[in-house]
Amino acid sequence: MSKQTLAVPESLTIYEVSALKESWFTKNILASDVELDLSVTSEIDGAGIQLVFMLRRFLERQQRILTLVNCPDEVLKQFTIVGLSELCTQEAVV
Repeated sequence: MSKQTLAVPESLTIYEVSALKESWFTKNILASDVELDLSVTSEIDGAGIQLVFMLRRFLERQQRILTLVNCPDEVLKQFTIVGLSELCTQEAVV
C-alpha cells in the first residue's frame, strides 16, 4: 500500500489549522496511508492536536493508517498527554 508524507510546518496552531485542513482532507489521501513529518514543528496547540485527531479518524474510516514521524520532544510531550504518542516514531520509514 502506498504512503503519502505530509510535512507539518514549524507551528501547528489555530492560525495554521484552516489552511492545513483544506490541503490534508483531499481525495488524494483517500488512497494511501499517511505519515505526518513533524521534524520542523516546534509549536502545537489544542487546535493542532484536534486536527491530527480528525485526520486519524478520517483515515481510520478509510481503513488507512496515520503515523507521526520525527516528533520533536516538545511535540511528543503534547501527544503523550492526549494519548497520541503511540502514533509517533522517531524516524520516517523509507
